[in-house]
Amino acid sequence: LALVLLSGALSAHAATQSLTPSVQQAVAPVPVGNTASTLPEAWHKGAFAEIFVRGYRDSNGDGIGDLRGLIQSLDYLQQLGVRGIWLMPVNPSQDRDHGYAVSDYRDIEPAYGTLADFDELLRQAHARGIGVIIDYVINHSAADNPIFLESARSPDSPLRNWYVWKNPGPTGWTIYERNPWEATAHGSYLAQFNKN
Repeated sequence: LALVLLSGALSAHAATQSLTPSVQQAVAPVPVGNTASTLPEAWHKGAFAEIFVRGYRDSNGDGIGDLRGLIQSLDYLQQLGVRGIWLMPVNPSQDRDHGYAVSDYRDIEPAYGTLADFDELLRQAHARGIGVIIDYVINHSAADNPIFLESARSPDSPLRNWYVWKNPGPTGWTIYERNPWEATAHGSYLAQFNKN
């Protein structure tokens, strides 16, 4: 289930205190690490390869492409003249739409590997002058995402405005041949992609 996610912000530190530890972790600022780049200055002006990791190269024989398989292919991509890799979503998801229904924005889909594998991909790609960008799906999430679950918990949730809620839900809407408003005990939310 993909849901419209707004860029809501917690207005006060006190609001976060009412959140469960998993939700606090999901919305806490990420510390800024080393932002220095070893890439050539104009790396982004060259050829890019968009890669759906699941369908690319399988390193462990389980039939699913993974980050280690992509690392094994970096020399080949470099020989092709690729200067950048654009990864389709690599976060854990409900996986009904190629990873776009994100369950956890701060982790890697287990079938693809680990955060350490992702860090290794970045190191190896940069060593070859290849930049990496990811499809970071912030405009919607999965129904099992802790941020959405907190938003749905109550109309008074401090994360309520991170999604589009109406009570009652509007009528007469059709997106992709279905009503995008999903009713709950606490109002209706806009789910413009899938119900399941």
